[in-house]
Amino acid sequence: MKKWIAWLLVCCMWLPVCTAEREIDWSKPIVALTFDDGPSEYTPRVLELLEQYGCTATFFMLGNRMSHYSDAVRLVAESENEIASHSWDHANLVTLSYQDMLENVLMSKNKIKTMTGRDAQFLRAPYGMNNKDLFTVCGKLDLVLVHWSNDSMDWDVKTPEEVYERVLNQLQNGDIILCHDTYEHTVIALETLLPELINRGYQVVSVAELLSNCGGISNRLRYFKLDLSKVPQQ
Repeated sequence: MKKWIAWLLVCCMWLPVCTAEREIDWSKPIVALTFDDGPSEYTPRVLELLEQYGCTATFFMLGNRMSHYSDAVRLVAESENEIASHSWDHANLVTLSYQDMLENVLMSKNKIKTMTGRDAQFLRAPYGMNNKDLFTVCGKLDLVLVHWSNDSMDWDVKTPEEVYERVLNQLQNGDIILCHDTYEHTVIALETLLPELINRGYQVVSVAELLSNCGGISNRLRYFKLDLSKVPQQ
């Protein structure tokens, strides 16, 4: 067990210095909003809603989709929002050899750099699966592995109302909320979810903004979660 705790601490030490360009009031509740599996035809509408309500988010993009939706990628890159990696093709990375895993994540990171001029800071592993090799890959590529604490389940539920209720029913200060910008019902849910979060006093920000005032290692551990039940005991 101590060995895996050490891996958690190393992962947090890789955290890059994040600076928030927007002014954030740390005395008020705050959540990071994230979108996986895009970009898609719905990404521009998500951006419009974020701008309308003065929010930002992190888009964990699949490298093999970015060229197909290059206009959406450009819009995200030109906004105050953040682009991060969700792997190249949504492969379950822990089933790959170390070399294949490294190449998959590197292709995604290079695609982001080529299309946006930005260096991705974060990786979200498909299915939330991780292991020792993935932490090593992240260290080699200067990426921080980001999990979530509030799952909208929008990939499973079929109505905007269900997405809205799931997020709010488990809402806590400091949450990283998982959504997908590939479903129309998610976009519709945001039309009521974003104003409700603001009405409750929440600031809705990107992962980098949320972590720009981490407040020490204990808080960081909440965001970089290693599920010990899924790590092979070697």
